[in-house]
Amino acid sequence: MDMLAAYSAQNFGHRHPELVAAAKAQLDRVTLTSRAFHNDQLGPFCKELAELCDMEMVLPMNTGAEGVETALKTARKWGYQKKKVRATRPRSSSPARTSTAAPLPS
Repeated sequence: MDMLAAYSAQNFGHRHPELVAAAKAQLDRVTLTSRAFHNDQLGPFCKELAELCDMEMVLPMNTGAEGVETALKTARKWGYQKKKVRATRPRSSSPARTSTAAPLPS
């Protein structure tokens, strides 16, 4: 789930009054936070999301690219550890920030 409309973009559509009021209330509290800094909202959010999804834990990401990257790394690690799939390396590397930013082979 992309919870921040691409992290730095503030996407509020056509200034719906409830969204503007919620944004102003949040800006009065804190503009933007990260998992790198403690806050009182991340713990309860993760707990509620894990319960909603019937999962033991969650790891929020800032962008879809980070989410996909982390999901693929988690799946690879599971395959290596649980299914004993042999680790392979990509033939070429991309100058992009993530290993999956370039199109995956079909």
